[in-house]
Amino acid sequence: MKKKILYVVKLITTLGLVLYFLDHINLRESLAVLKKTNLPIFFAAILITAISWYLSAIRWRAVLGVMSVKIPAAKLFFINLIGTFYGIVLPGGKLSGDAISAHRFTKSYGGEADNKKYFFSALVDRIMGLLTIAVFLSLYFLAHRPIIKILGDQTMLLGFIVIALTVIGILG
Repeated sequence: MKKKILYVVKLITTLGLVLYFLDHINLRESLAVLKKTNLPIFFAAILITAISWYLSAIRWRAVLGVMSVKIPAAKLFFINLIGTFYGIVLPGGKLSGDAISAHRFTKSYGGEADNKKYFFSALVDRIMGLLTIAVFLSLYFLAHRPIIKILGDQTMLLGFIVIALTVIGILG
């Protein structure tokens, strides 16, 4: 009985949020913008975003696998989607989204020990994401793109500094 009441409360809250957002969105303007959109590029962007979120779930599964937590990537993908939604909607951004994801994770897969594993895996996942960005940034600086000629001859030096910091981060 308690689960049914909780489910109804969650459903009403979700519907309330959706109605609130629909009330504050100019649907005619949104549809006008959507009509002007290049649909193949729009759907390609949606597909690429979905693929990147799924790859993130696979990365997360690998991090959890090291901690002997076995969860299917599809389940982690849906937990990520829930966290992303709440990270966008709630104040606090990614932090609140991670808190909601942690709640869903521990509710589905265990207790206090798994909660600590989740937060550690989220931290490792964030660090790996930042290191990946640093690698691509250093490669970009080393490529001598015309857009970064503003930096002059320091472009190569900056690329090597970012690579060195990335290596230090990975070794850390």
